[in-house]
Amino acid sequence: MLDLPTSREDLEKLIAYQVPEDIHLDYKQSEAIDHKCRNEIAKDVSAFANSDGGIIVYGVVEHGHLPTSIDDGVDHRIFTREWLDQVIRSNITPRIDGLTIAQITLSKDKSAYSILIPKSCRGPHQAPSKRYYKRFNFASAPMEDYEINDVRQRRRTVPPLVNIDVRIRHGALIYLVVSNTGDAPAEDVTFEFPESFAWLSTLAKPNIFSRGIKSLVPGKELPFFYSQFIEIAKD
Repeated sequence: MLDLPTSREDLEKLIAYQVPEDIHLDYKQSEAIDHKCRNEIAKDVSAFANSDGGIIVYGVVEHGHLPTSIDDGVDHRIFTREWLDQVIRSNITPRIDGLTIAQITLSKDKSAYSILIPKSCRGPHQAPSKRYYKRFNFASAPMEDYEINDVRQRRRTVPPLVNIDVRIRHGALIYLVVSNTGDAPAEDVTFEFPESFAWLSTLAKPNIFSRGIKSLVPGKELPFFYSQFIEIAKD
């Protein structure tokens, strides 16, 4: 699967190399990001998670499933990265873990967006229509009952899986969030950080990062304030 596009140069390479849409990649024009498109956004994201994962790129014009150009983008003053994240999190059940959204600045007030959706082991994920979708023939299609049951079977093979994610709150506060996205308790969890890692918060570094966690149940999240953008900018 492709790496997540994070710059205009990445989008231009997709066009130059004529990378086609497939089960793991979908191009959409920026007009697909709008208040009236919330349900469609959630449907498409849930379809990737219920299938084998993939990437959605908003801001690229395609013809015959091939990318042809970058459009003008969406107004990122209105449709922020946080807005898109909230649309996805509030309209898909259960929530998809490990989702990554990249904002790709195209001009002073316009951006494209790309979303990396992992293959989910916590599904099946339901769209706002109360239906379940999959990726099929370059589109999001309703799932058959046996396919829904197959996705449910993934849970039985998922071991404890501890992640540390970076999350932005209120547009300026940076948190490190420790979570167990597996389906079994994680026991005796310990943490290792590179020597160059510095705890930037004025608060003391949380003790769990040095002493570890005895048990972390599935679905549990532990947020820790790390810093503010303004503090990082000073460095």
